[in-house]
Amino acid sequence: MKNFDYSSFTVLDFVLDDYFKQWVQHPDAESEVFWREWMALYPHQQSTIEEARQTVLNLKFREDQLPVESFQRIREHLDAVFDEQEHKTQPLVETQPSEQKVLKLQRPAWGNWYRAAAMISGILVCGVILWMTVYRNRTTRIATGFGKTQLITLPDGSQVSLNANSTLTYQPGWEQEPVREVWLEGEAFFKVVKKNRNGRIPFVVHTGQLNVRVLGTEFNVSNRREQTTVVLNSGSVKLEAGSPDTRKDVLMKPGDLVQFSEKDQSFTRKAVNPEKFSSWTQNQLIFDNTPLKEIAQILEDTYGMKVHFADPDLANRTFTATIPVNKPEVLLTALSESLNLRVSRNGNEVTLGRNP
Repeated sequence: MKNFDYSSFTVLDFVLDDYFKQWVQHPDAESEVFWREWMALYPHQQSTIEEARQTVLNLKFREDQLPVESFQRIREHLDAVFDEQEHKTQPLVETQPSEQKVLKLQRPAWGNWYRAAAMISGILVCGVILWMTVYRNRTTRIATGFGKTQLITLPDGSQVSLNANSTLTYQPGWEQEPVREVWLEGEAFFKVVKKNRNGRIPFVVHTGQLNVRVLGTEFNVSNRREQTTVVLNSGSVKLEAGSPDTRKDVLMKPGDLVQFSEKDQSFTRKAVNPEKFSSWTQNQLIFDNTPLKEIAQILEDTYGMKVHFADPDLANRTFTATIPVNKPEVLLTALSESLNLRVSRNGNEVTLGRNP
């Protein structure tokens, strides 16, 4: 039985404690009894325990293949992660209505009642037309910065997790519209609710030259570098590209990944684990034999870092790990230690090279 005072431990203390990590990763009867009884004695620490447990589960990269000093350097970066307080910022919401004029009316004399009534009626009619035009033409634009994500609830109740360095635009007046439409630049995960009004109301995500048409489903969309990638978690999705005369449609099923190239107007499809591609919504990045060139794109798209390879052959080396998403320094350190790389950083410029 472990005999140690955990009552004042922080999340980081638990993450670095060997007995705690052993229980999280390889629980046995003794450790289960110990931690269950300990949490009963210190209920105020339960939220800290749960956060630490999730962190240990998320930080996986074959510990037996790394020397102790490598873990020490990775833990130093984790220390910095937990010490630094995150400042949550409000999303950039831009509303762009047409110019509005406020008219001030004086009460007319009784002798001019008819003329005043005609003027007021005309003003009211113009006001209604102006209001309808302004309302219908108003757009809402939500943008996230590097390293920031935002959860958005759309007018129909659908939810969108907007990834870093991304923009979502939509018009709010969906009540009488025959279709629900949003425009995406970047990456987002959608949970679309079904809507019925004399038949189901389609939901369409516009990404450059591709339309993603759904009725009610969960899926991830990434629109970067003239290429759109759609990964379907549940439900059904139809992808539409091209003009009405030359349109190409692709019907997706759960577990499909479909990429559309705007350059040559082509589709490619493969079966994947969809949870891997939406893991960023759970504050983690899952890499499974992922080439470094793909990780370099993630660092650029999500954190604004430009990655250079001192040796071009390094771009094809692969990396397997689950890393917390909140700090890229942890990912860079894990890459350095697990692949024996030299990582040089100057601001947002990162160079990956071989260690001598």
